[in-house]
Order: sequence, then C-alpha cells, then structure tokens
Amino acid sequence: MSLLDLPPEVLTQITNNLDTVDLLDLRLTSSILTRVSLHEFGTRCFGRRRFMISRLSLETLAELAENKNLGSFLHTLVVGIDYLTKNMLDDSDWGLGPESQRKRAAYQAYTDEQEDLRISGRATALLTKALQALRNCRNVYLHAGEDGELQPERQLGLNSFGAATIERDTGKWPASNPRPNEAAELIGMPCQIVFDAITASGVVLDSFEVEFQSCSTAVPITTFCLSPTRIQHLQAFTSNLKRLKLHASFDHEGVDLPCNWATWSASFILLFSNLEDLDFTAKALDDSARFMEALASKSTGIVKLPKLKSLALRQFLTTADDIVGFLGGCPKLEAFSIHGTSLYGGSWLEILQYLLGSSLALSRFEFGNNWARVLNKGCETHKRFLLKERDTSTSDANQSSWCANGKDVVCALLRTAINKHF
Repeated sequence: MSLLDLPPEVLTQITNNLDTVDLLDLRLTSSILTRVSLHEFGTRCFGRRRFMISRLSLETLAELAENKNLGSFLHTLVVGIDYLTKNMLDDSDWGLGPESQRKRAAYQAYTDEQEDLRISGRATALLTKALQALRNCRNVYLHAGEDGELQPERQLGLNSFGAATIERDTGKWPASNPRPNEAAELIGMPCQIVFDAITASGVVLDSFEVEFQSCSTAVPITTFCLSPTRIQHLQAFTSNLKRLKLHASFDHEGVDLPCNWATWSASFILLFSNLEDLDFTAKALDDSARFMEALASKSTGIVKLPKLKSLALRQFLTTADDIVGFLGGCPKLEAFSIHGTSLYGGSWLEILQYLLGSSLALSRFEFGNNWARVLNKGCETHKRFLLKERDTSTSDANQSSWCANGKDVVCALLRTAINKHF
C-alpha cells in the first residue's frame, strides 16, 4: 500500500502536520499530493508575504495576484522598504577583479532601475494592479525590517521577495534600516506608492500598519495625503478600515520632523471614522506632545472615533488634559493600554479618576512603565509612576496590570499605587 492509496482526508491530515520544508518536498513527488496539499501550502506559504519596491518583486506580486490557485490565499501584504543605496557604489570593498566589477555593474543597474521604478510611477501601477486582483487581501503593512538574510526554510515569507536575487547578483543584501539622512526619502517614497496604490485600486482593507522600529523617521503624513481630492479618493480606504497601527520613531539628533507633522497626523487618524483598533507608538517626545495636543483639540466635545474599541499609546510625552480630551471622543472604548508615557502637565490621578468616573465600559486596562515630571527643589526630574508600593528596581514593579474588569485595575491603582507626587 502506497501513500497515494490513502483516502484524501488522511492525506490532508498528513500534509497539515508536516513542517514547511517537508511539505514543499512532498508536493514535488506527485500531482495528486500537489492537489491535496494546495490549501495547506497556500495558507502557510502565501497567507502573508513580503515584497519590496523592485521590478522583480512587484511583477512577481502581480503574477501571484492573478494566479487562480494561489492568489486567493494572500490575506496580508507586507511592503518592505528594502533599498540599495548609491553610497555603496563608492565602497572600496568591491575589489578590482572582473567578478567584483561585474557585481558592481549589476548593483549600479539595480539602483538605476530602483530610481526609475519609483519616479516613473511604474511601481504604483504594478502595486495597484496586484491590489485589484487580490480578492482576499484585507491587510496591508508597510514595515522596515532587520538587515541581513533570514533563513528561508525557517522564516518563509519574512524576507522581501527579490532581495535574495539582488544579493546573488551583487553580493549585497538590500538594506532596510535607513540612516537618518536617508530616512525621509527612502521611507517616504514607498509610503506614497502604497497610498497611491490603495487610492487607485479602491481596495477595502480591515487593517493597515506603518511600522519603522529602529528607524529614524516618522509616518510620512503630508498635506498631499490630506488634500480634499486625495481624501475623497481614499474614502473606500478610510471608511472601511477597522485597525490602524502606526509606529513613528523619530528621535535621532540632527533629523527634524516637518513643523506641521503633528497636526497632519492627527487629522489623518481622524479620517478613519469606523476605526475599532488604534495602536500608536510615538517615540518622538516633543513631536508626540504636539500630536496629542492636536488630537485632543480636534476631539474634545466631539465624537470623532465613535466605534473605537481598543486604544494603545506608547512612548508619548503628553498631558493629562490631552489624554482625557481624546478619550472623551471615544465613547465605545473597551480596552485602553498606555506604556512608556510621561506627563509634563496634569497628573495620572486625573486620568485614573476620569476613567473611573466616565461611562466607558472598560473590559481591559493595561498600564506600565509610565512617568511624570516632578519639580524637586526647583529642578525638574522624571519619576516613575509605580504599580506597586515597592522598589522600582524589582523585576515586577514595571509589569502591566490586567483584569477582567478594567475599572477594577483603576480602583486598585487609586488605592495602593498613588505616590504623593502624582
């Protein structure tokens, strides 16, 4: 009795329990096994795929989108910011031998193609075509990544498709963490391409993420994104989106945000009237203060995000009034998480007392590693707001508080964790 004599449902169970490498090998042995394992193969290997702004990568994405067998499995499209920097062409590491010069010429060709693809609009056209054909894609993530190759058999789908080909031809792996002086251009351009493709395709998304951890940049929201024409064209995107995650890391010396970034970003977020989940990491102290002020001023007394159920704020500098002002515009909020945030005005007491006295039906409240500015003999310092009355050096002093009823956590904080400075 051979493997192929087993009933299809048994073969399906076998393929479902194989690791990815064995599954790929098995599919090469028989057309029957290829057909039986299609669902597991498609779900595991094509459910979430990462591409980059290169001709090979985007053309492959467009082909995948139109593939009648595999295109329907892709539900999460990750667009990496992998890029080739022209500074590398002057690197003395190339060497003088014919092979080194061949790779250097290939690198030059890739950088020229990269620039033409982005400037000519071909990248937007290819991505638009793919989004229109991807029937089940409901999530688009724009992510920076870690430099260096990931093992494909262990991290299938985490590499940007096309990066390995570039590395083979040039000997250089595309970078994905720009230097501060390169960040605005190298992240701003892919962001604009993604926004343009979403606009042109009319795709309806559930979740959208822009995350640049360890990159010295911010979400590139500009007046162009907020122009009346652009907002009208983005209506399908903004009116249907349920989850928005933004990570703005912009804390390197010598790199400044546009002066109106805070206001633009606040206006952009408030476009998503049906948003249910907002996750925002600022990591940009002074600018995050202006952002929260703008968000609160646009929300105070007005229900701006009427369906928001979950809110996570991390690494902000803000005031109690601004947090309370924004919370007042989110009447359906059920889960609130705040971490690594420092108050420069008001107190955590005010926020906790507002949460306790408000009509919000919090089912979850998470609070940890938050600070407040304290004046001590005329000198300003930062003091950690403790969850427990114990030394801040202990390992569990900074842990988050969880509870089935979020307001029970607020009550516990008010009873036991309030230091007189707050």
